[in-house]
Amino acid sequence: MDSTRRLAKAQYELNSTLRHVTGIPHTGIAMALKALAHRGPMSLTDLAEILAIDRSVMSRHIAWLVDEGHAQRTVDAADRRARTVTLTASGQALHHDLQAELRRRTDHVFGDWDTKDLEGLAHDVSRLAATLSAAAHL
Repeated sequence: MDSTRRLAKAQYELNSTLRHVTGIPHTGIAMALKALAHRGPMSLTDLAEILAIDRSVMSRHIAWLVDEGHAQRTVDAADRRARTVTLTASGQALHHDLQAELRRRTDHVFGDWDTKDLEGLAHDVSRLAATLSAAAHL
């Protein structure tokens, strides 16, 4: 198996494990949760655009968060027709739990890496991300 497939498989396995541990049924929901936790309240349209997810799919992800009590839809004060999605305290706690579990796992598996190796990896991953992003916009 080539390195690209191994990386994709490893990311899939980690995402699946984290979703299972936290009870999140879909990776898109975890992505929406993270975006809302880091960027604050936003419209469904903006959230879908930021995450490059179809608006109807994002709507289903947000519906799950709302149904579970992790998010709420509110009327936008600037445009009464628009709705804003906001994380509730439960949503903030779920995001915290997801991040804590990721941190616990990565601290464990990277525990024997020295600082120089970790810095090199961070540099290489940033470079890879920039390269893949550039390829997407050709």
